[in-house]
Amino acid sequence: MIYFVSRLQRSALIVVSVVAMATIPPASATPEASRDQVLRGHIVAFIQRAYGFRLDHVEVKTLGPADASGLRKAVLHLKTKDGQELDQDFYVTADGRKILQGEVNDLNGDPWRSNRLKLKLAGAPTDGPATAPVTIVEFSDLECPYCKQEATSLKQVMQDLPGQVRLVFKLYPLVRIHPWSMQAAVAATCVAEQGDSKFWAFEQSVFDHQEQLTPDTAPNRLHDFALESGVDAGRFEGCLHAPAAPAKVQASIREGDAIGVNSTPTLFINGREIASALDPATLKGLVQNEAKLAPEFDKLDTGLKGEQCGKCEPLPPPKP
Repeated sequence: MIYFVSRLQRSALIVVSVVAMATIPPASATPEASRDQVLRGHIVAFIQRAYGFRLDHVEVKTLGPADASGLRKAVLHLKTKDGQELDQDFYVTADGRKILQGEVNDLNGDPWRSNRLKLKLAGAPTDGPATAPVTIVEFSDLECPYCKQEATSLKQVMQDLPGQVRLVFKLYPLVRIHPWSMQAAVAATCVAEQGDSKFWAFEQSVFDHQEQLTPDTAPNRLHDFALESGVDAGRFEGCLHAPAAPAKVQASIREGDAIGVNSTPTLFINGREIASALDPATLKGLVQNEAKLAPEFDKLDTGLKGEQCGKCEPLPPPKP
């Protein structure tokens, strides 16, 4: 699990944590292209100053135009000293003088609806009723110790709140740091083809023995766990040697990348992204709050229609 500021904290930071970049010249001092180049340099310098003790590399991947609020979105590609890579969003004021870290959420309607539309649930292992008011989509890595902790929290919450949660599992092996995670992901895919209950039994077995597994022992042990879950051995082994299972894992990884996943576990609670492991009490509180308030949220009407302009009026024609 890697993050500089948790997603829960960052939603507050965008309001209260404004960092002055006083050395950036006024926007009118240079042409646009040159000004952006200077701005990129100052962004990199700030991130290196703020987080360089944890980073080996900082790169401004994209720097977008100012939106209706005047903020420019900068996507930074970061490489940590332990070899992990991730993209994080920052926002720069239009004059290039201040930078903010956090999330921008929509006040007009459900703020996480767009995330839900990007998540593909068909074919993924699930637990809990489809009619549950809260759906949790978890991107997980079977070699990740934090994912093992999160699995315990999820199991506890589903026991405490029967009928309130549907859990959907998505594979996101962090192969750069977890050497047998891809083997486990492919095996899990083949188990899941034979039933969700078998998948959950397999996941539990892997997590129960996670600390004992190595790249050398993983193939045989994963095979054992699969058979213990009740799969048909011949069908399972045929799946392991076919290209379809690895392709499904790669598709799950691409789906995670597209929605901004870069660490595990990452949860989407009715679309709300939580990029960290949560203890049972915190997770239970989030689920209860979402189950209570989500149905009412779309009834709110802030009066904002369109993008962010409110009641937009056309500009008058230019004077001759």
